[in-house]
Amino acid sequence: MTQQQLKTTKISPGWDGPLVNEYEKRVEPFTSIFIRELSDPFSNECPGQANSASPTPPHSRPSILDVGCGSGFGSLWALERGFQVTATDISETAVRRIRERAGATDHLDCVVADGQELSSYVHKEHDYAIAAFSVIFFPDPLKGLKEIFHCLKCSGKVAVSAWGSQEETSAFQIFPRAFKQVLPENLWKKSKPNRIEGSPSTLYSLLENAGFCDVKVVGPIQHAVHVASPAAFYDRFALTSPKLNDTLSNLTTEQRNAVKREVMELAQREGGQTDGSISIHSSAYFAYGTKELL
Repeated sequence: MTQQQLKTTKISPGWDGPLVNEYEKRVEPFTSIFIRELSDPFSNECPGQANSASPTPPHSRPSILDVGCGSGFGSLWALERGFQVTATDISETAVRRIRERAGATDHLDCVVADGQELSSYVHKEHDYAIAAFSVIFFPDPLKGLKEIFHCLKCSGKVAVSAWGSQEETSAFQIFPRAFKQVLPENLWKKSKPNRIEGSPSTLYSLLENAGFCDVKVVGPIQHAVHVASPAAFYDRFALTSPKLNDTLSNLTTEQRNAVKREVMELAQREGGQTDGSISIHSSAYFAYGTKELL
């Protein structure tokens, strides 16, 4: 593939446009903490060519596939550490944003692709793959992991992150609780996120069934969602989640205002700080696996 090539397939109508920019601004500061920790084991295996005084050709760098790359932090992290990066997402807006953030480089390929059909769009000899809070939202997470498996060379390694259970993700339960409090049942049931919970047993089973060996799951890893105010907490989720955005847009003005008031009150009660900010912890799990040598 040529430098920063953009290939196109399906585009998600929900995860595109303004949501990508809002995600980068409001969500990435939180998720990036986890992504650094998720990817660190791979960083330790990379020779760190990004900091080398002499440029290195793409073929001499270890390659990494970033699946469901979103606003691109994981891809940028990998570039800085000397990897040859293939960044993929179903959102063309997201992939174009990564190209803008990366600037001119020979070490980034950008591919707009459905993560459940990856092997049709990217080469199959990657040394590493990361799926940071992406595969868990796929309609078929196992199919997505099998596609990642096909895109790795023998002995290639994968790292996957997933949010924990409801009890472990307090920050993510504020909106569901608010919906239940102020909306009719037929409306709040539609707002449930389409993602799997990242329990160790679920992640272990998914990776093994996808074909990976030496599977290990690490966690829970806990960090706080920290925002300036209850209103900022509302915006952090309402403006960045396709599912929430869609649910809220189908409510009446009165219903949306009631949801916002309830969310702000719950956020204040759960994580209000003396300076008016909100800080609520949530946990994730990391799963690692290797494509066994044939």
